[in-house]
Formats: sequence, structure tokens, C-alpha cells
Amino acid sequence: MFGAAATGKSAGLYDLCLPYAESLFRGVSSIRAHVERPGAARVLGRHGYTAQEIVMRKAVKNVG
Repeated sequence: MFGAAATGKSAGLYDLCLPYAESLFRGVSSIRAHVERPGAARVLGRHGYTAQEIVMRKAVKNVG
């Protein structure tokens, strides 16, 4: 959604831009946001977003 981390001062970027970005989505029933950082998830939570899934990954070495 935004190319800044939601930590420290950049969290204010979400607070500033998110209402405007959401206003662009007219006629939709929900907005899906993929975030990789816990700070971004916390900021989105303050704006009413809720976690709907957890994605887990494990790096493996293919030997063979």
C-alpha cells in the first residue's frame, strides 16, 4: 500500500494517507492489505483493519 515502514515517524504516513486511499475505493465491500511488518499491522488495526489469515514460510535446502 505505502512504501514506508510503519515505525516511528513513518507511522504518521499511514495515518495521513490511509483515509484518502480508502476514499478512492467506492462501491467495494472490503479492502485487503498485505503487510509484512508488525508495526504496519498495528497501525492498520487502529484504522479498523483486522487480521484474517496468517501466512507462514520456511526456507529449505533442496539436497538431491
